[in-house]
Amino acid sequence: MKYLAGLTRFRKHEAMRDMLSSVSLRPQNFMQIIFVDENLSNKKPVPNIEYFWLDSPFSIIETIQGDISQGIKSFLLFCVPKNKEKAFEFTCNTVQQIKNHFGSKIFLACDLCLCGMTHDGHCGFIDTNKQLIDNHTTVEFLARNAIEFAKSGADCIAPSDMQDGRIKAIREILNDHGFDDISIMSYSTKFASNYYSAFRTIYQSGIDKNSPLKDRKTYQIDFCNTKDAILSSIRDELEGADILMVKPIIRYLDIVKEIQATCKLPLAGFHVSTECVSLNLLANNGYGDLASLFMEDWIAIKRSGVDVIITYNARMVKQWVNKGE
Repeated sequence: MKYLAGLTRFRKHEAMRDMLSSVSLRPQNFMQIIFVDENLSNKKPVPNIEYFWLDSPFSIIETIQGDISQGIKSFLLFCVPKNKEKAFEFTCNTVQQIKNHFGSKIFLACDLCLCGMTHDGHCGFIDTNKQLIDNHTTVEFLARNAIEFAKSGADCIAPSDMQDGRIKAIREILNDHGFDDISIMSYSTKFASNYYSAFRTIYQSGIDKNSPLKDRKTYQIDFCNTKDAILSSIRDELEGADILMVKPIIRYLDIVKEIQATCKLPLAGFHVSTECVSLNLLANNGYGDLASLFMEDWIAIKRSGVDVIITYNARMVKQWVNKGE
């Protein structure tokens, strides 16, 4: 009796499995999400996301120092202000604090959106007559604040608002003010997903019940619309983005392949809050080991072709990879 090639022979020895592995994880491929909450005096754990916490202005330096010791060099910053009207001012002060301490040792990307400062929780200013986001006014406002982030020391501007033309406007104003060396990481393919709820609680950016727009579907991408997802990344590449992004990532790995067939820029995948919460809940209820669950997600993201994994638990990559070894 003749058998087909013995594929199980490749799997028999750990050394051979490691030798033939086509995908590996390194801390350098990750970007750690950090939140700084002006209302806090000490860092505060986030429920159901183990090894992640909200930092205070007094704890953030120590947190980043610890992350650097774990091989993490890139960070995506979100700031929660005491006063929404002064949200961008607080963000600029935080960027300056971080970069004054660490300088070029880290790469600091700064999320740019209005949802953290608007009282209705939307990512732009609403045109009440049209019942839509006022694209032009929103983009102009974001572009002006991109300059302030750059002046404060941000290495990268990460606009997440999903308005048309924002990448072009930000690139032009950065260049005009001598910041042509500042990168733009665009939330280019951001879906109107059900997986952001934990983030909105942390960021205090839920939509107000009295808002004329009850959700973000008029500006974020319908998850049923593949063509829109691809066209949005093509648009942002043409307008001057340096890095594109798919958010969320786990349910949209097919979209990664579609974008990479057309766009040539580096691609980030955002492992979002509720994706992380779901893994924690599985582990907490005895349905898996937390490290193994995260590793499987991250390997899937990397295997799809993503260059940069943005996640809440990047600081654990080194320990979890070594644990697996």
